[in-house]
Amino acid sequence: MDLPRVVSEAAATVDPSWEWGPSMAEGFNRLDDEIVARAGTPGGIQEALRRWQDVTVDLMRQRGFEVDD
Repeated sequence: MDLPRVVSEAAATVDPSWEWGPSMAEGFNRLDDEIVARAGTPGGIQEALRRWQDVTVDLMRQRGFEVDD
């Protein structure tokens, strides 16, 4: 695999208006916890990602941010 080419092509598809949310270090820790809790279960990764997104969106809204669904 030509990693620089793959990354370059993928980067070209990212919407330039996209931004990281606040408190992403906390968010990544939460993601890690969700994945570890569901590792080895059917649909575990998908469930971990869904739960992580739901909690992250809820926390951002509680902090007054507008979040598109």
